[in-house]
Amino acid sequence: MEKRTEFLKSSVLFRELETGDLKALARHAHTRDFKDGETICEEGEPADSIFIIMRGKAKIMKKGAGGVAQSVAEIPVGEHFGEMAFFDRVNRTATALAMGEVAVVEIPYGDIERLGRSHPEIGLKVYASIARTLCRRMRETTGQLSSHKEMGKLLSIELL
Repeated sequence: MEKRTEFLKSSVLFRELETGDLKALARHAHTRDFKDGETICEEGEPADSIFIIMRGKAKIMKKGAGGVAQSVAEIPVGEHFGEMAFFDRVNRTATALAMGEVAVVEIPYGDIERLGRSHPEIGLKVYASIARTLCRRMRETTGQLSSHKEMGKLLSIELL
């Protein structure tokens, strides 16, 4: 458990928490290993936990309108995914696949919520960290969308 606690301290999500708080959280965390190409979580399935990459990378895949999955992100060591449903409790909105040998720390939403209720200052730090990550990812997505729209306009002008 000590290794898990140290890892959580180094993660983007929990780096602001004190060691004692991380130990409490680590008691509820589980380490899971995946081989290259294995599914970590699948779009449409119930969501009840957050994942933090401990080793390797995860590829995030999202199905488009035609049902074909496209790679939309790669999550490196220390970063997390699966946090959106923590707020809105909907099913998984994307699939995460292991890229090579991957280890994740999985923490159930309920354990994060209990820690936040019993220690509001910790809950505030965790919520703020998740919000910062969501904002950063939204900015990146907005920039990519803008670039794609510009590219589409240029292509349509050339075709005329």
